[in-house]
Amino acid sequence: MTKATVSSELSWDMIPTPNALESGTNDIFPVYLQTKYKSQVVGLYERRYKDYFSDFDSFLWTSRIGLAFFDQFGRVAWEHEEPSVALNNLFQVARDSASGIDDIFSNLLK
Repeated sequence: MTKATVSSELSWDMIPTPNALESGTNDIFPVYLQTKYKSQVVGLYERRYKDYFSDFDSFLWTSRIGLAFFDQFGRVAWEHEEPSVALNNLFQVARDSASGIDDIFSNLLK
């Protein structure tokens, strides 16, 4: 998916986070990206949440990058948030794609 995004074969949209991810949580999703890849709705997101750190005996904000597949009813069919370089790379490339940053820089440099 990263390769397809870099080569502009796959484009991402920055849209509001689906209720299927947010419902029942106090988590914050500052960025949610979505695409349709081979007829599968795929979401990429940054999730910020408070986690307990025993070293400090307090809750501190932390974040994770996640990947989710949705079924035809908009429910989360599968979700992955384990840290990985590949997932972080995909998120950055997809975020750049959705932001239109290349067009912004092109217009600024004209």
